[in-house]
Amino acid sequence: MKGESVEGGLETDVLVELVDVFPTLCELAGVPLPELCPRGTSLQLCTEGESFAPVLRDLSDLSEGRAAEGKHAAFSQYPRPSDFPTRNSDKPRLEEITIMGYTMRTPLYRYTEWIGFDRYTFSGNWSDVRAKELYVHATDAREDYNVACDAAYSNTVRKLSWKLHNGWRSARRKL
Repeated sequence: MKGESVEGGLETDVLVELVDVFPTLCELAGVPLPELCPRGTSLQLCTEGESFAPVLRDLSDLSEGRAAEGKHAAFSQYPRPSDFPTRNSDKPRLEEITIMGYTMRTPLYRYTEWIGFDRYTFSGNWSDVRAKELYVHATDAREDYNVACDAAYSNTVRKLSWKLHNGWRSARRKL
């Protein structure tokens, strides 16, 4: 992004998500930011994202030695029709979804829990964990080696699982 007070062409490893683009554009355009979506809301306009304009400004002003701070984690989810690959594993229809993968990416790890999913209530069952994945970016940047079952990472899995279950609200920057 490039604009007033934001120099283009700079790069960072700070975590941001697609949901962060809207509040960022609002802030950069001088438009009032939508409020953060309250739990169980029916608001017409709110956001689950967080403006990363401060990160862009920090990058543009590196001469002060400030480090841009982003989110502690980024979240995504991916549907599956079953525990095992099928012809439609990558594009299941809604009525075929029985498993949902919830993923959290941090600066150090990518952690996923595959859980049972109710397609009628659109909710996951965290007590029905089908599989876990943990990738350590320092030693496995391509995410080829799942170490979720490695005893050396059991404490890391426990902590990341807690953070994943607590969701995006727990990963926000401290403003």
